[in-house]
Amino acid sequence: MSAHFLLLLAASVSPGVQNILPAEFERVVQAELTQAGSTSAVRGKAIADAYAQLHAAAHATGLDALSDSDLDLLLRAARKLQVYRPQERVERDMAAVVDVLVRRGTQSTVHLQTWFDAAIATRKFATATSILLAHPQIGRPPPPKVLDADITLDGVPVYALADDGQSLLRRRVPAQSGRWLVVVSSPGCGFSTRAAKDLHDSELFRARLAERNVSTAWLQPVEKTLDIAGARRWRDQHPDFPLYWASAQRDWPELETWDTPGFYLFQHGQLIGAASGWHDTRDGIQAVLSLLDQIPTR
Repeated sequence: MSAHFLLLLAASVSPGVQNILPAEFERVVQAELTQAGSTSAVRGKAIADAYAQLHAAAHATGLDALSDSDLDLLLRAARKLQVYRPQERVERDMAAVVDVLVRRGTQSTVHLQTWFDAAIATRKFATATSILLAHPQIGRPPPPKVLDADITLDGVPVYALADDGQSLLRRRVPAQSGRWLVVVSSPGCGFSTRAAKDLHDSELFRARLAERNVSTAWLQPVEKTLDIAGARRWRDQHPDFPLYWASAQRDWPELETWDTPGFYLFQHGQLIGAASGWHDTRDGIQAVLSLLDQIPTR
Protein backbone atom coordinates (compact mmCIF):
# COMPACT_ATOMS: atom_id res chain seq x y z
CA MET A 1 0.00 0.00 0.00
CA SER A 2 1.54 3.36 -1.03
CA ALA A 3 2.54 6.04 1.47
CA HIS A 4 0.40 8.53 -0.48
CA PHE A 5 -2.68 6.32 0.03
CA LEU A 6 -2.00 6.08 3.75
CA LEU A 7 -1.59 9.85 4.03
CA LEU A 8 -4.91 10.37 2.29
CA LEU A 9 -6.56 7.99 4.74
CA ALA A 10 -4.98 9.68 7.73
CA ALA A 11 -6.14 13.10 6.56
CA SER A 12 -9.75 11.93 6.37
CA VAL A 13 -10.00 10.37 9.82
CA SER A 14 -12.44 12.01 12.19
CA PRO A 15 -10.96 13.19 15.52
CA GLY A 16 -10.70 10.31 17.96
CA VAL A 17 -11.62 7.70 15.32
CA GLN A 18 -9.01 5.25 14.04
CA ASN A 19 -9.00 3.61 10.63
CA ILE A 20 -8.94 -0.16 11.03
CA LEU A 21 -9.84 -1.48 7.57
CA PRO A 22 -7.09 -0.44 5.10
CA ALA A 23 -5.19 -3.73 5.48
CA GLU A 24 -8.37 -5.79 5.12
CA PHE A 25 -9.38 -3.77 2.05
CA GLU A 26 -5.97 -4.34 0.51
CA ARG A 27 -6.62 -8.10 0.74
CA VAL A 28 -9.74 -7.61 -1.36
CA VAL A 29 -7.75 -5.65 -3.95
CA GLN A 30 -5.01 -8.27 -4.05
CA ALA A 31 -7.53 -11.10 -4.34
CA GLU A 32 -8.79 -9.58 -7.58
CA LEU A 33 -5.32 -8.81 -8.93
CA THR A 34 -3.93 -12.24 -8.09
CA GLN A 35 -6.74 -13.97 -9.98
CA ALA A 36 -6.77 -11.53 -12.92
CA GLY A 37 -6.09 -14.32 -15.42
CA SER A 38 -8.70 -16.68 -13.99
CA THR A 39 -12.38 -17.05 -14.79
CA SER A 40 -14.87 -14.65 -13.24
CA ALA A 41 -16.03 -17.47 -10.96
CA VAL A 42 -12.53 -17.97 -9.53
CA ARG A 43 -12.02 -14.23 -9.09
CA GLY A 44 -15.41 -13.94 -7.43
CA LYS A 45 -14.58 -16.70 -4.96
CA ALA A 46 -11.27 -15.07 -4.02
CA ILE A 47 -12.90 -11.66 -3.55
CA ALA A 48 -15.76 -13.17 -1.54
CA ASP A 49 -13.31 -14.81 0.86
CA ALA A 50 -11.39 -11.56 1.34
CA TYR A 51 -14.59 -9.56 1.70
CA ALA A 52 -15.81 -11.91 4.42
CA GLN A 53 -12.73 -11.05 6.50
CA LEU A 54 -13.23 -7.33 5.88
CA HIS A 55 -16.92 -7.57 6.79
CA ALA A 56 -16.13 -9.44 10.01
CA ALA A 57 -13.55 -6.84 11.04
CA ALA A 58 -15.97 -4.00 10.36
CA HIS A 59 -18.85 -5.50 12.29
CA ALA A 60 -16.64 -6.54 15.20
CA THR A 61 -16.18 -2.82 15.79
CA GLY A 62 -19.63 -1.70 14.66
CA LEU A 63 -20.42 0.53 11.69
CA ASP A 64 -21.14 3.57 13.83
CA ALA A 65 -17.65 3.37 15.33
CA LEU A 66 -15.92 3.30 11.94
CA SER A 67 -14.42 6.36 10.32
CA ASP A 68 -15.82 7.73 7.08
CA SER A 69 -12.73 6.38 5.32
CA ASP A 70 -13.36 2.88 6.63
CA LEU A 71 -16.99 3.05 5.56
CA ASP A 72 -15.86 4.15 2.11
CA LEU A 73 -13.48 1.18 1.88
CA LEU A 74 -16.25 -1.16 2.97
CA LEU A 75 -18.50 0.13 0.17
CA ARG A 76 -15.71 -0.13 -2.39
CA ALA A 77 -15.02 -3.71 -1.39
CA ALA A 78 -18.72 -4.59 -1.57
CA ARG A 79 -18.87 -3.02 -5.03
CA LYS A 80 -16.02 -5.25 -6.21
CA LEU A 81 -17.82 -8.32 -4.90
CA GLN A 82 -21.11 -7.28 -6.52
CA VAL A 83 -19.42 -7.25 -9.94
CA TYR A 84 -18.74 -10.97 -9.67
CA ARG A 85 -21.40 -12.14 -7.22
CA PRO A 86 -24.45 -9.85 -7.09
CA GLN A 87 -26.21 -10.81 -3.87
CA GLU A 88 -28.98 -9.31 -1.79
CA ARG A 89 -26.86 -9.83 1.33
CA VAL A 90 -24.13 -7.57 -0.04
CA GLU A 91 -26.72 -5.00 -1.15
CA ARG A 92 -27.99 -4.95 2.44
CA ASP A 93 -24.41 -4.41 3.63
CA MET A 94 -24.21 -1.40 1.32
CA ALA A 95 -27.53 -0.05 2.56
CA ALA A 96 -26.33 -0.22 6.16
CA VAL A 97 -23.10 1.62 5.35
CA VAL A 98 -24.89 4.33 3.36
CA ASP A 99 -27.36 4.77 6.22
CA VAL A 100 -24.51 5.65 8.59
CA LEU A 101 -22.97 8.05 6.08
CA VAL A 102 -26.31 9.75 5.42
CA ARG A 103 -26.92 10.21 9.14
CA ARG A 104 -23.50 11.83 9.40
CA GLY A 105 -24.13 13.92 6.30
CA THR A 106 -20.91 12.63 4.71
CA GLN A 107 -22.30 10.51 1.90
CA SER A 108 -21.04 11.19 -1.62
CA THR A 109 -22.70 10.79 -4.99
CA VAL A 110 -20.48 7.76 -5.63
CA HIS A 111 -21.66 6.12 -2.41
CA LEU A 112 -25.29 6.50 -3.46
CA GLN A 113 -24.57 5.36 -7.01
CA THR A 114 -22.85 2.25 -5.66
CA TRP A 115 -25.91 1.34 -3.60
CA PHE A 116 -28.28 2.11 -6.48
CA ASP A 117 -26.27 -0.09 -8.87
CA ALA A 118 -26.36 -2.95 -6.36
CA ALA A 119 -30.14 -2.63 -6.07
CA ILE A 120 -30.45 -2.92 -9.85
CA ALA A 121 -28.08 -5.91 -9.95
CA THR A 122 -30.10 -7.71 -7.28
CA ARG A 123 -33.36 -6.77 -9.06
CA LYS A 124 -34.58 -4.72 -6.10
CA PHE A 125 -36.17 -2.18 -8.40
CA ALA A 126 -38.38 -0.65 -5.69
CA THR A 127 -35.28 0.07 -3.59
CA ALA A 128 -33.52 1.61 -6.59
CA THR A 129 -36.55 3.81 -7.24
CA SER A 130 -36.58 4.97 -3.61
CA ILE A 131 -32.88 5.84 -3.76
CA LEU A 132 -33.38 7.85 -6.92
CA LEU A 133 -36.40 9.71 -5.54
CA ALA A 134 -34.49 10.67 -2.40
CA HIS A 135 -31.26 11.50 -4.25
CA PRO A 136 -32.04 12.52 -7.86
CA GLN A 137 -28.60 14.14 -8.15
CA ILE A 138 -26.92 10.73 -8.59
CA GLY A 139 -27.72 10.85 -12.29
CA ARG A 140 -28.87 7.28 -12.77
CA PRO A 141 -31.74 6.43 -15.14
CA PRO A 142 -34.92 5.27 -13.42
CA PRO A 143 -35.47 1.51 -13.20
CA PRO A 144 -37.71 0.07 -15.89
CA LYS A 145 -41.33 -0.77 -15.25
CA VAL A 146 -41.76 -4.49 -14.54
CA LEU A 147 -44.78 -6.37 -15.84
CA ASP A 148 -45.96 -9.92 -15.14
CA ALA A 149 -46.47 -12.36 -17.99
CA ASP A 150 -50.06 -13.32 -18.69
CA ILE A 151 -49.14 -17.01 -18.63
CA THR A 152 -47.24 -18.31 -15.61
CA LEU A 153 -45.11 -21.39 -16.20
CA ASP A 154 -42.98 -23.45 -13.87
CA GLY A 155 -39.32 -22.75 -14.41
CA VAL A 156 -36.39 -20.48 -13.66
CA PRO A 157 -37.34 -16.81 -13.15
CA VAL A 158 -35.98 -14.39 -15.75
CA TYR A 159 -36.81 -10.99 -17.22
CA ALA A 160 -37.57 -10.38 -20.89
CA LEU A 161 -38.05 -7.22 -22.89
CA ALA A 162 -41.75 -6.37 -23.05
CA ASP A 163 -43.51 -5.62 -26.32
CA ASP A 164 -43.28 -1.87 -25.69
CA GLY A 165 -39.48 -2.09 -25.91
CA GLN A 166 -39.06 -0.24 -22.61
CA SER A 167 -40.50 -2.35 -19.80
CA LEU A 168 -39.39 -5.70 -18.44
CA LEU A 169 -41.59 -8.76 -18.44
CA ARG A 170 -41.23 -11.14 -15.53
CA ARG A 171 -41.20 -14.67 -16.98
CA ARG A 172 -39.93 -18.19 -16.39
CA VAL A 173 -37.81 -20.47 -18.56
CA PRO A 174 -38.86 -24.14 -18.13
CA ALA A 175 -35.25 -25.34 -18.18
CA GLN A 176 -36.03 -28.15 -15.69
CA SER A 177 -37.95 -30.02 -18.37
CA GLY A 178 -37.03 -30.90 -21.91
CA ARG A 179 -33.77 -30.01 -23.58
CA TRP A 180 -32.31 -26.52 -23.46
CA LEU A 181 -29.23 -24.80 -24.80
CA VAL A 182 -28.69 -21.86 -22.46
CA VAL A 183 -26.24 -19.30 -23.83
CA VAL A 184 -24.79 -16.79 -21.39
CA SER A 185 -24.47 -13.74 -23.59
CA SER A 186 -24.76 -9.98 -23.79
CA PRO A 187 -25.71 -7.60 -26.60
CA GLY A 188 -22.75 -5.49 -25.49
CA CYS A 189 -20.30 -8.38 -25.96
CA GLY A 190 -18.89 -8.56 -29.48
CA PHE A 191 -18.19 -12.27 -29.19
CA SER A 192 -21.79 -12.90 -28.13
CA THR A 193 -23.28 -10.96 -31.03
CA ARG A 194 -20.93 -12.67 -33.46
CA ALA A 195 -21.90 -16.08 -32.11
CA ALA A 196 -25.59 -15.22 -32.45
CA LYS A 197 -25.11 -14.11 -36.06
CA ASP A 198 -23.01 -17.13 -37.01
CA LEU A 199 -25.42 -19.60 -35.42
CA HIS A 200 -28.43 -17.78 -36.88
CA ASP A 201 -26.88 -18.23 -40.34
CA SER A 202 -25.94 -21.88 -39.76
CA GLU A 203 -28.35 -24.38 -41.29
CA LEU A 204 -26.43 -27.17 -39.56
CA PHE A 205 -27.08 -25.59 -36.16
CA ARG A 206 -30.78 -25.15 -36.83
CA ALA A 207 -31.06 -28.72 -38.11
CA ARG A 208 -29.25 -30.09 -35.07
CA LEU A 209 -31.60 -28.23 -32.72
CA ALA A 210 -34.59 -29.72 -34.52
CA GLU A 211 -33.12 -33.23 -34.58
CA ARG A 212 -32.40 -33.15 -30.84
CA ASN A 213 -35.55 -31.23 -29.95
CA VAL A 214 -33.53 -28.54 -28.15
CA SER A 215 -34.88 -25.10 -27.26
CA THR A 216 -32.59 -22.11 -26.79
CA ALA A 217 -32.47 -19.32 -24.24
CA TRP A 218 -29.91 -16.53 -24.48
CA LEU A 219 -29.28 -15.34 -20.94
CA GLN A 220 -27.71 -12.04 -19.90
CA PRO A 221 -25.62 -12.09 -16.71
CA VAL A 222 -26.77 -10.36 -13.55
CA GLU A 223 -25.21 -6.91 -13.81
CA LYS A 224 -25.62 -3.40 -12.42
CA THR A 225 -27.03 -2.05 -15.68
CA LEU A 226 -29.89 -3.12 -17.92
CA ASP A 227 -29.07 -2.58 -21.59
CA ILE A 228 -32.60 -1.99 -22.82
CA ALA A 229 -31.46 -0.50 -26.14
CA GLY A 230 -29.15 -3.47 -26.71
CA ALA A 231 -32.00 -5.87 -26.01
CA ARG A 232 -34.14 -4.07 -28.61
CA ARG A 233 -31.38 -4.40 -31.20
CA TRP A 234 -30.97 -8.06 -30.34
CA ARG A 235 -34.69 -8.71 -30.77
CA ASP A 236 -34.67 -7.01 -34.16
CA GLN A 237 -31.58 -8.86 -35.37
CA HIS A 238 -32.19 -12.28 -33.81
CA PRO A 239 -35.95 -12.77 -33.34
CA ASP A 240 -35.48 -16.56 -33.20
CA PHE A 241 -33.05 -16.32 -30.28
CA PRO A 242 -35.00 -15.04 -27.24
CA LEU A 243 -32.85 -12.92 -24.94
CA TYR A 244 -33.48 -12.79 -21.19
CA TRP A 245 -31.96 -11.15 -18.14
CA ALA A 246 -31.07 -13.55 -15.35
CA SER A 247 -32.91 -12.73 -12.14
CA ALA A 248 -30.20 -14.04 -9.78
CA GLN A 249 -27.05 -16.11 -10.13
CA ARG A 250 -28.33 -18.58 -7.55
CA ASP A 251 -31.12 -19.55 -9.98
CA TRP A 252 -28.49 -21.16 -12.24
CA PRO A 253 -26.14 -23.05 -9.88
CA GLU A 254 -24.98 -25.31 -12.72
CA LEU A 255 -23.29 -22.41 -14.53
CA GLU A 256 -19.65 -22.47 -13.46
CA THR A 257 -18.95 -19.02 -14.88
CA TRP A 258 -20.88 -16.05 -16.27
CA ASP A 259 -18.24 -15.16 -18.83
CA THR A 260 -19.74 -14.46 -22.26
CA PRO A 261 -20.45 -16.28 -24.42
CA GLY A 262 -20.91 -19.56 -22.60
CA PHE A 263 -22.97 -22.50 -23.88
CA TYR A 264 -24.68 -24.84 -21.41
CA LEU A 265 -26.71 -27.87 -22.50
CA PHE A 266 -29.46 -29.08 -20.15
CA GLN A 267 -31.62 -32.18 -20.30
CA HIS A 268 -34.50 -32.37 -17.81
CA GLY A 269 -32.76 -29.82 -15.60
CA GLN A 270 -29.40 -31.60 -15.57
CA LEU A 271 -26.32 -30.00 -17.09
CA ILE A 272 -24.81 -32.48 -19.52
CA GLY A 273 -22.19 -30.38 -21.28
CA ALA A 274 -20.71 -26.93 -21.75
CA ALA A 275 -18.55 -24.89 -24.11
CA SER A 276 -17.24 -21.34 -23.97
CA GLY A 277 -15.83 -18.57 -26.11
CA TRP A 278 -16.23 -17.55 -29.75
CA HIS A 279 -13.15 -16.57 -31.72
CA ASP A 280 -13.67 -18.30 -35.04
CA THR A 281 -16.91 -18.97 -36.92
CA ARG A 282 -16.12 -22.51 -38.05
CA ASP A 283 -14.58 -23.66 -34.77
CA GLY A 284 -17.32 -21.98 -32.75
CA ILE A 285 -20.12 -23.64 -34.68
CA GLN A 286 -18.37 -27.00 -34.52
CA ALA A 287 -17.95 -26.73 -30.75
CA VAL A 288 -21.68 -26.08 -30.32
CA LEU A 289 -22.61 -28.89 -32.71
CA SER A 290 -20.38 -31.28 -30.76
CA LEU A 291 -22.07 -30.15 -27.60
CA LEU A 292 -25.52 -30.88 -29.08
CA ASP A 293 -24.30 -34.29 -30.27
CA GLN A 294 -24.13 -35.36 -26.64
CA ILE A 295 -27.91 -35.78 -26.94
CA PRO A 296 -29.06 -38.67 -29.15
CA THR A 297 -31.47 -38.01 -31.98
CA ARG A 298 -35.16 -38.43 -31.24
